Amino acid sequence: MKLIIILTLFGYFFVSVNTSYALETIEPTFPKCTSPQGATVASYTTGTHGIVGDYNTNIGADTVYRLSEDTLVQCYCPDEGSTGVQTNWWNIGGMSFANIEHLQSLGWIFVPNGASWGLEEDPYLAKNEDYICKPTGGGGNDDKKKDKEDDDDDDDKDDDDKEGVVAGIGGQVFGLASTGYNKTLIVSLAAWLVSLWLLLVIGAKEKNAKTIKTH
Repeated sequence: MKLIIILTLFGYFFVSVNTSYALETIEPTFPKCTSPQGATVASYTTGTHGIVGDYNTNIGADTVYRLSEDTLVQCYCPDEGSTGVQTNWWNIGGMSFANIEHLQSLGWIFVPNGASWGLEEDPYLAKNEDYICKPTGGGGNDDKKKDKEDDDDDDDKDDDDKEGVVAGIGGQVFGLASTGYNKTLIVSLAAWLVSLWLLLVIGAKEKNAKTIKTH
């Protein structure tokens, strides 16, 4: 009975610690694509582009802005329609598994390896949101068009399919990559298993001692 109580308390502590780390995670702020900031990483006035979590063929304009070492904003505006998609990219190298799970519950999409999207070989979180990228009454947005033409690129945009180009961030998200983000979970699990083994050994010794006394 004592052994069961100790294991229960230890398991509760393990879950509580990981949850508290997750709750301490602070999400970075991202400017809106309607008022872009940061340095332009790549810009295309037209082409087929990939959007994380969306496997449709997305044809239109796309621009990526680097905000900091760990954050980028992708602004996609379709050729047809006025509703675009803003994707916030966040490099989360070194983040614990508990933190990632918590942020996924808040709407973030986990990308195991950014290299498959033309980014660093680190895990990323991405979140999409809609925005109005051009006037609903028709006509063009001269300022937006000018920004897109500043860094025009004639790479093989026509050869891109659904694996696409994300304004210089290319490819689909592939399988899980080996990253360091889950080291905390592995260490914690190993500690739990060692503790479980020790408790079982202690319990066995106590049982043997009681058996000897009865004889």
